[in-house]
Amino acid sequence: MKIFAEEDTTLKLLKNNIIVYLNDCIEENVYYCNNLFSICNSIQLSSFRNLFNIVFIQANRPLDDIDSDTNHGLTSKMVEIIKNGSIWQEEKEKLVRDLNMRMEPVKKIFEGKTLPDIQKHLSDIDKINGAEKTEVALRLNTNDESIEKFIVDIMQAEYDVDGISLHESSQGLGFSNLIYIHLILAKYYQTIDQSKINLVIIEEPESHMHPQMQKNFINHFIEKQTELCSQAFISTHSNELVKAGKIHRIRVVRKYNNDSFIIELKKIMDYYETAPDEEKEIKDFLTFFFDIGYSEIIFADKAILYEGDTERLYLQSLINKSEEYKMLRKQYISYIQVGGAYGYNYKALIELLKIKTLIITDIDYDKDYVEQKDILSAEISNATIKNFYKDIEGKDLLSVDELYLWVDSKKNILSDIMYLAFQTGSDNYVRTLEESMLCKCFASEINTTKKRSEWQELKKSSKLLFSIPNNRKGEADSYFTIRDILNSTSSSKVNFMYSVIKEKKYEDLQPSYIKEGLKWLQK
Repeated sequence: MKIFAEEDTTLKLLKNNIIVYLNDCIEENVYYCNNLFSICNSIQLSSFRNLFNIVFIQANRPLDDIDSDTNHGLTSKMVEIIKNGSIWQEEKEKLVRDLNMRMEPVKKIFEGKTLPDIQKHLSDIDKINGAEKTEVALRLNTNDESIEKFIVDIMQAEYDVDGISLHESSQGLGFSNLIYIHLILAKYYQTIDQSKINLVIIEEPESHMHPQMQKNFINHFIEKQTELCSQAFISTHSNELVKAGKIHRIRVVRKYNNDSFIIELKKIMDYYETAPDEEKEIKDFLTFFFDIGYSEIIFADKAILYEGDTERLYLQSLINKSEEYKMLRKQYISYIQVGGAYGYNYKALIELLKIKTLIITDIDYDKDYVEQKDILSAEISNATIKNFYKDIEGKDLLSVDELYLWVDSKKNILSDIMYLAFQTGSDNYVRTLEESMLCKCFASEINTTKKRSEWQELKKSSKLLFSIPNNRKGEADSYFTIRDILNSTSSSKVNFMYSVIKEKKYEDLQPSYIKEGLKWLQK
């Protein structure tokens, strides 16, 4: 069906008019009732509004960052704070008297020198138009508004920095924003009435502030609000504000399956208060988790939980540079380092936030095993894998072979928002990320042996940074497996990963378990 632009415009205008008419028909009514809702009475809207003392500081704040600050924003706010006090009234009245007295001679000069000429012209015009005589006079206007404007115009706030006076626009927008908010709050604190509901609403207070300034602001704000028994609501995208706010104060607005919902993070803490003893330590862990700076997860579209520094280096390079994951680059991903033991502790938080999360960890069987039959019968030592397996199966995990069968049946896809990724048979039965990459690079199995001289040639040709053990005593050119190479490189894994990235081998050496996990995350 063809739709013309004229029809679109007409329809849009019609819809807008309908909305306007509906708004005009809306009548605000306020009612109050008892706790059983058996008695309900109306109350005047003005009386209802009088129950609240609210200040709203919008994100769009009038801040100056120019050489000549004609608004004198800081001075204006200072005048607003003090103008309702008795001292202000007394001093303002003195100023009015003094101004009237000082301006009278100036007024007479204008009246004697300028007005006669103006009056003559007006008289001529009156004769032509046949109008009545028009008189011009001067009057001193010293009302409250003109006096306040006069004070603001002649006074300027300055900053004293190491004995040098700087005007109020010299400190940049972050500092101006901080001072502006504090001045608004100072005026609000003067109006606090404990018989009312006192509420501060601030949109994005972090605007233009560097992280340390944000931290200082929110700590001072929380302390002051607590002292004055005032309530506050802050909307923010700042990790610093969230950290300082602590979990029990945080409310998160998120979308899941096209529905918006509000999450109270303190529900996690409430759950672990009554949880079994073995789970209660997770409460302390999550508090620590926020304190050390991983609160950014609440802002993320998706999350990746990983073990160590090399995983983060690799994953970020792979996602940022590979065309295969270009859809992930359009989303905000939170990278959270959890080690091999603590990934399971995030389960409740992930489920509460409903954030799609890829958990990447190492399988961690005994590193002495290099033969396939020994590996399959080996016991898993990774706590994250074992805990998730027990959650799903209701029993303890016994062997690597059992875990591989679990992955074959896709049970490592824990839910529609959680995926557990680790090395499998498709990755040559390795136990770490680095082992998987080296096996792929040199088309080898974990138990394949090569002479030390061969490893030296491979290192030179691949340009990868890894250590090669010295020849064993009594041997001229010892044989070593990839496991031997990685054991020797264990203290310089970051250097190895830097070389992978530098040589742009991040796609060629991509392990199967990471590829499958990222494909799931991208969907």
